Amino acid sequence: MFKGIVIPAAWRKDGAVVAVAISTDGEDELRVENEGRGKELLRHIRAEVEVRGTVSMENDEKRINVTEFKICRAWK
Repeated sequence: MFKGIVIPAAWRKDGAVVAVAISTDGEDELRVENEGRGKELLRHIRAEVEVRGTVSMENDEKRINVTEFKICRAWK
């Protein structure tokens, strides 16, 4: 399980966020795979979350395929 803040990680040319990452309190960053439950996190930018899933490395970047998450504190 990882706990952190959902942050934008990629944008379209019009500025819309198309991918997010989790910035952990340990200053780690996990790019969220844009499939399964991970897609749902696009609606929760700046929220504090707990996520569970499978972590992998791709091009020196930690990635997580989120299987479940919990909103700890929503952005207001």
